Amino acid sequence: MSDQATAGDGVTPTVPHVILENPIKRGDTEIRRVDLRKPKAGELRGISLQALGQSDVQSLITVIPRITMPPLTEPEVANLEVEDLAAFGNVIFGFFLTPAQRQRIEESLGI
Repeated sequence: MSDQATAGDGVTPTVPHVILENPIKRGDTEIRRVDLRKPKAGELRGISLQALGQSDVQSLITVIPRITMPPLTEPEVANLEVEDLAAFGNVIFGFFLTPAQRQRIEESLGI
């Protein structure tokens, strides 16, 4: 989930995403990959940052539809398998880390 590259540095930034273990079926379409963008303050309205940081299920169900592409609906998010919901929570938690915190985590994990 490295989206730290900047324009002109020769590196194409990667978009944070989740590859679903259990794809979402929407009509004849199967959604396997969902991109996430860092939420803006308004997209976090009504959500406790503490609850979101603790991967509170209701907070995730509320925020995920606001920041996903393709846009997921709340019922689709509510029907996610637990491993897919946890994957979204991990990406969202990463949005709240400073670059220094992210670097310390990556160093401790040997990434």
